[in-house]
Amino acid sequence: MLVGWTAPTDNGGSPQTIDYQLWSDNGLGSGYSQVVSTTSGLAYYTMSTVTARTYYFKIRATNVVGQSGLTTSSVGMIAGSIPTQPLLPTLVS
Repeated sequence: MLVGWTAPTDNGGSPQTIDYQLWSDNGLGSGYSQVVSTTSGLAYYTMSTVTARTYYFKIRATNVVGQSGLTTSSVGMIAGSIPTQPLLPTLVS
């Protein structure tokens, strides 16, 4: 599952690249936990180990001065895939 986000409108005046922390809640009652810290200003992350359920995400930005708070709202994404094709039909008499 590819998760992407938009850079903040204010970089805090820092000429350095903004990095991000991606936090996720898998909807199972364990709360949010950090999934990854991106570097070099990457504004996306591919989660390779997901199961068919709704995941919620929050983002935190970081520059050389410090970290922002987590986003106040979260975005839900449903992980899953398209089913495979059915087998050929057969006639049953």
